[in-house]
Amino acid sequence: MIHAGPFRDDGRRFAAAVAVPTRAINHETNMRELSKGSYCLHRAMPDWGTGLVKTVNEQQVVVFFEHGGTRPIARGYVGSMLRVVSADEVTTELRATLERGEQKPPRGAKSAAAAKRCKACYKPLENSMYAEKRNWKSCPQCSAQNGEFHVFYEYPRAFATTETKSAAKGSKGLCNACRGGERALTEARLCGTLG
Repeated sequence: MIHAGPFRDDGRRFAAAVAVPTRAINHETNMRELSKGSYCLHRAMPDWGTGLVKTVNEQQVVVFFEHGGTRPIARGYVGSMLRVVSADEVTTELRATLERGEQKPPRGAKSAAAAKRCKACYKPLENSMYAEKRNWKSCPQCSAQNGEFHVFYEYPRAFATTETKSAAKGSKGLCNACRGGERALTEARLCGTLG
């Protein structure tokens, strides 16, 4: 239905003609198929993966999605938002994961190692950091290998010069040793030990 009048039902002006969606989906049919323990997919959020219906009540359906976590969905939107999936389409491993309520990281997310944080400054180890008036710089690869703290080297001595950097694409912020150059010329220091 197109509503082209100058005012909306609440008295505010329309900027232009607005399409007002009408519900042509039989929500009750989908609701009869959905019950606690049913499997489903969210039509608008396919990245959430398969979901397990946890509760169904008069107001909403609560679904736990493998990549999207727990999501309440208003009962009026269930028919248009959720598609029922037969239990035969869900692997045994996925069923167990959903029943335990273990959320997997979103598809394409960085690995758990990339999400590790420094125990001294709590910033991600994958980020290159500067310290002491930019006289020390951390190497993300050395820091990730350490696994607990940013590893700092004297800057710019232990890092590539501008000409070398442009030739070594994809190794941004790495020390010379990690770039495949010479070993570190300076002593490494850990985050929290620098003044």
